[in-house]
Amino acid sequence: MVLDSAFSTVSHCQNQATSCGLGLADNFAPAAVAAKVLAAAHLQPRAYQRRMVVAALQMVAGRWRAPDGQLAPAAGRVLVESPVGSGKTVIGLAIARALQRATGCRVGWAAMRRNSLARVAAENASRDFNLDLQTISMFDKSPAEVDLLVVDEVECGGTAQIERLHRQLHPRWTLGLAANSDPIKACFDRVIRDAGVSQLIADGHLSPYRHYTLGEYTPAVVAKRLIEEPDRWGRSLVFFQRRQQGLACSGLLQEQGIACELLGTGAHRERQLNGFERGSVRVLISTAAVPESLDCPELKTVFCRPAGRSSMLDMAGPVFCKSVGQPIKQIVQCRQAAFPMWKRIEAEEQWEWNQGAWRSVAVNRQLAQSVAPSDPLRLASEFQRQEDVFLGRERLRCSTVSHSVRF
Repeated sequence: MVLDSAFSTVSHCQNQATSCGLGLADNFAPAAVAAKVLAAAHLQPRAYQRRMVVAALQMVAGRWRAPDGQLAPAAGRVLVESPVGSGKTVIGLAIARALQRATGCRVGWAAMRRNSLARVAAENASRDFNLDLQTISMFDKSPAEVDLLVVDEVECGGTAQIERLHRQLHPRWTLGLAANSDPIKACFDRVIRDAGVSQLIADGHLSPYRHYTLGEYTPAVVAKRLIEEPDRWGRSLVFFQRRQQGLACSGLLQEQGIACELLGTGAHRERQLNGFERGSVRVLISTAAVPESLDCPELKTVFCRPAGRSSMLDMAGPVFCKSVGQPIKQIVQCRQAAFPMWKRIEAEEQWEWNQGAWRSVAVNRQLAQSVAPSDPLRLASEFQRQEDVFLGRERLRCSTVSHSVRF
């Protein structure tokens, strides 16, 4: 869905930019401004975050050069896509702070959950961004108008929510933050992508994982594994296609005294998510692609129903967040999965349920120590299923709705 002309780059509010005092000066230098903002914040330096902040500022200022070397028109709507746990909040705060310093713009930060808004406010204070922002619930009926609208977890709100906020607030700029831009990218002029999950794991910013493959994926099979091996799985997020399947699995778990919740809606959903994040709920079951704004580094395992690439990455995304208590995370799929995660992101270890036990199907730390160097055929057979797609360390991809460019 493409937003109508009321939300185009040359919008009513943008036409009034001069009278509003929001015009960017001719000497505005995105790289220098970004460097000052990031240097003042208490952050671990990450090159990909700096690149994305600079690129976003160049785009809104009309300093972005297209692949043919020509300056691209200023973008009113920019979407930053980065994996869960990569620091999208920090990137958004840095971009907003840089624009506020340069123009004095009013900043509104919108999200689905009030807990998410509280975390943003806490991050803003603890990192010393000193951004003057107004937090906006996606369900607020009459939020105050803003010049820069930041929409967190934009894929969870959907196009209808973005359109409603635009009609209410008339922002000059809109900045979207998303882990997966596919459902929503048509609402934006530019989409910025940089480091992927594989690169962030290799750089130590996200957690490595073990991959487990079940023979089949049914409520009974998933519940049996969770009941019989509680220490292996820890705090777990489980996905099913239909609510009836989720009810069946949660019923089996609750019969065994396992604290389990099937995600509902509204205030009940908020309570369930809060309980899972605090640890009072051990297993959280969802039929959506991903629970919005889940902030649970102690999540150890995600059970992923069979799905395509985009949905698989959405479901598995939260498990890669780093945790001191859970240094290696886990992903569980089944043999019928159309998109095995290990084909996209290399796993530390691979295990398959076979003849009533977990069998190693890839070289892992224990296996590497136990297999003698004189047994090359066995080592080769263990490696045959592993593939990995690794994004270049200095590669940034900027895409519009119609094309994508790498440089």
